[in-house]
Amino acid sequence: MAHLTINTKTLAALDQDSPVTMINFLRYRDIAHFQNREELPCTGLEAYQRYAAKALTLVESMGASVRLVSAAAAVCAPEGESWDDIIIVDYPSVRSFIGMADSTEYQSFCYLREAALADTRLIACQGNASFALSGAIGRKHYTDDHYQFAAPKDNNNASPRW
Repeated sequence: MAHLTINTKTLAALDQDSPVTMINFLRYRDIAHFQNREELPCTGLEAYQRYAAKALTLVESMGASVRLVSAAAAVCAPEGESWDDIIIVDYPSVRSFIGMADSTEYQSFCYLREAALADTRLIACQGNASFALSGAIGRKHYTDDHYQFAAPKDNNNASPRW
């Protein structure tokens, strides 16, 4: 069963003013399914790239930043579960993410995302991905300064998939 709709009850239960990192797991359709819209036929990946081009501008205008875009391989998952890409985005607050998702601008192109994806997971992590690690290395807290998923913002090595 595909999961393409955001669970607003879960979002409402989060601290609205706290930073949030959204982890997106994406599985593309072979052929994008536009339903009753006039669009040029394309693959799911191509439809997602159309969506991403519009979403990136809006995401950045909300003060958010893309941390990671990468091909994904499920190594600890139910047999047969697979994802094509993973995207991690840091938002300044849950409220800003909801504001972006509810905006008229986003609503005007989010159909591209739905057309592109066979399935997805969107995981909200409060606190902008600061990690607390324990065990053999003791109880140290690693922040974005010590544990980075992506190159610094001034690095122009953007993924061609985004």
